[in-house]
Formats: sequence, structure tokens, C-alpha cells
Amino acid sequence: MVEINDLKNNIKDFIINFLISFFILILFLVLANYTKNLIIDLGSKKVKSENSESELIKRDLIYDQFSNIVYYITIFMGIIFAVINLGIQQNTVLTILGSFGLALGLALQGLITNFIAGIYITLNNLFKINDVIRVQNFSGQVIAFTLLNTIIRDTNNNIIHIPNNILRDNVITNFSK
Repeated sequence: MVEINDLKNNIKDFIINFLISFFILILFLVLANYTKNLIIDLGSKKVKSENSESELIKRDLIYDQFSNIVYYITIFMGIIFAVINLGIQQNTVLTILGSFGLALGLALQGLITNFIAGIYITLNNLFKINDVIRVQNFSGQVIAFTLLNTIIRDTNNNIIHIPNNILRDNVITNFSK
């Protein structure tokens, strides 16, 4: 009889902890959406009165990417709190997260390098849409810019995608300035 009562109490405690963890996840999801929208709104209000259309596109891109980073970090924190609330030891969670973070960092090293180079290019205004540039053996008109790569159209009407770390690490000749 005692074992059945213990089992009932354990099930009851698990259900309560599960519902609390679910509530934590919902709370962090709402917080993530709110902060993402707040960052985008603040960025668009601050920039619109200051810059040209090309600069606005670049700045909006940075604010959008930054808001996505904040969004995913917030959700990630919610998952951590929810898992810890379920009774899993913090050391176990942190060890798993550390291993996962190391593997993810190594796997995404090139992507992260291009992302940071894209921010560098944007902040230093090295070129804008419709500028004619040359870097290494590539030259043409800039038709699009993202935080990962820059797209140019050469004189033969070919579309060339150049990773931003190449632009950051080499001499850029801007014929439009």
C-alpha cells in the first residue's frame, strides 16, 4: 500500500513539474517574441530618419539578424530553465550544453566568420547596392548584400556570390566612390 502511495505522489510531482516547465517555455517564448519585435521596431525608428535607402537595407538587416539572435538565446534559456525544473541536475545540463556548443561552434565556424565579416562591411560602409566593385578576380555591380555574402553581377551578366570573409580579407576597389 505504501508503494502505491509513493508511486501516486511521484506521478503527481512529475505532472506538476512538467506543467511548470511547460509554463516556463511558454513564458520564454512570449518574452522572445516581444524582445524580437522591440528590437526591430527600435532599429527601424532610429535609422529611417538618418540614412539613404541602401543604408536602411543594411541597417535593417543587422537589426533583423540581431533580433533573431536574441530570440533564439531567449528560447534556449527557457529550455534550460524548463529542463532544470524537471529535476535534471544542473551539472549534467551544463556539460551537455558545453559539448553541444563546442561541436556547433566548430561546425559553424565558416558561417560565423562570414556573419561577422558582414557586420564589419555594413558598419564601415565599404560599398552599397549598385556600386561597382572589384575584389580578387571578381568585379561587377553589387546587386544584393546579406550578412553572409555579397552578390554581384559581372559584365557578362553572370551572378557571383562572394562570401563576406573574402571581402573583409582582401582589397576592395570601389569604382563608384
